Amino acid sequence: MSVYCIGDIRADITMDATGSGAPAVTTDLGGTGGNVALLLAKYGLDVKLVGTVAGDNVGRYLLNGYRSYGVDMEYVRVTENGFFNTLLTTKDGEEIGSAIWLLPCVTYDGIRDIDFSRVSPGKGDIVHTTGACMENDLQGNRMLADFLTAAKKAGAVVSFDINAREQFFGTAPDRIEVLRACAGIADIVTGSKTEFDLIGGYTGIAAPGKIALIRNQADPVLLICDGGEYSIPTYPVTVVNPMGAGDSFDAGFLYAYLGGHDLQECAGFANYCAAYAISQPKARQIPDSESIKSFFKN
Repeated sequence: MSVYCIGDIRADITMDATGSGAPAVTTDLGGTGGNVALLLAKYGLDVKLVGTVAGDNVGRYLLNGYRSYGVDMEYVRVTENGFFNTLLTTKDGEEIGSAIWLLPCVTYDGIRDIDFSRVSPGKGDIVHTTGACMENDLQGNRMLADFLTAAKKAGAVVSFDINAREQFFGTAPDRIEVLRACAGIADIVTGSKTEFDLIGGYTGIAAPGKIALIRNQADPVLLICDGGEYSIPTYPVTVVNPMGAGDSFDAGFLYAYLGGHDLQECAGFANYCAAYAISQPKARQIPDSESIKSFFKN
């Protein structure tokens, strides 16, 4: 069994404006596809990352960084075009600004059918992706929807985080249409209440056997499955680093799901992982093995 994480792979460049001096700048591995892949590899799963990086120093940093955590990078295509990174500004543990950085003199290569054609998930595998890798490229977005359909027919379980990133990519009708299509194809759909509203709500994608997890900041997560709705409490914590909370949620849910746990327990563990992650100074952290054992035991 393998988990295929399809999505953006980028460097997160963070400027911390806390205090009166010059901002402290740090660089870390990032991207929604990369984040979930890294977290699942930390949980000890066989993870294959699918995406693109540039053939420059940033690309090499990303390739080597993810490999160091045990992520299989065989399906990452190295391009001759530019890098695509995230600039974040934080203050006192809160994100106060973000932007996507693409140099004006280069072209960014997103995921295309050449990438999908190399990947063949099968029965028992998980395919996870998010709306964050869907730019304003209708052809590329439809290729993703077609790939998810084929993966599901092959017996893979499809997981989709809506993650619309409308502040970056807008809400063009064609893009929303494909977000809705991917959510309709998926077996597991996660997203914020606002993102579910953006694609017309859960009822428009409802299907037998589908699992939906609707987040609403610190409020309980709404789990919809098996014809029922369940309110799953979140964990109150002091936010130290808000980076990647949704990715930590997704990875926690998939880890518990693959472990055969009850769906309410999976959702509870996802909340636990997200809370743990944002309470740590460094992003993309997971609870230690004893804490995980204790969670499921209790």
